[in-house]
Amino acid sequence: PQEEQQKINFLKEQRIEGMLSQMEGVINAKVTIALPTYDEGSNASPSSVAVFIKYSPQVNMEAFRVKIKDLIEMSIPGLQYSKISILMQPAEFRMVADVPARQTFWIMDVINANKGKVVKWLMKYPYQLMLSLTGLLLGVGILIGYFCLRRRF
Repeated sequence: PQEEQQKINFLKEQRIEGMLSQMEGVINAKVTIALPTYDEGSNASPSSVAVFIKYSPQVNMEAFRVKIKDLIEMSIPGLQYSKISILMQPAEFRMVADVPARQTFWIMDVINANKGKVVKWLMKYPYQLMLSLTGLLLGVGILIGYFCLRRRF
C-alpha cells in the first residue's frame, strides 16, 4: 500500500508539473508533494507541497501566484492552502560576446547546420565511425579487386 501511494504521489507531481509547464512564460516547473506522516499517537502531520518555477522575465508570474496555489490546492484532496510553498525564479539570459570565426573542419559545419541525432551520435563515437569507414573501404576494395581479377581470366 505504501509503494502504491508513492507511485500515485509521483504521478500527481508529474501531472501538476505538466500543467504548470503549459503556462505562458514557464521554462521549468518542479513539484514535490510531502505525504502525511502518522505518529504512534495517531497525530498526522498534514500534506504539504513545494513548487519551484523558473520563468521568463518577460512574463509577470507573480500575478499568477494565487491562481497557481488554487490549482495545486484543487489538484490534491485534503491539502491546506497554507501548506503550499511556491518559489519563483526568473531566468537569467546572458548575452554571449561574438567569437571571431575560426577554421573548422567541414564536418563541424555539417553538425552545426544539421544538429541531427545521427550526426551527434557519429561524433560521440569517432573510433567506431573510423572503424566502420575502414571496414567499408576495405570491403569495397575487395569487391573491386575480385571483379577486376575475374575479368582477366
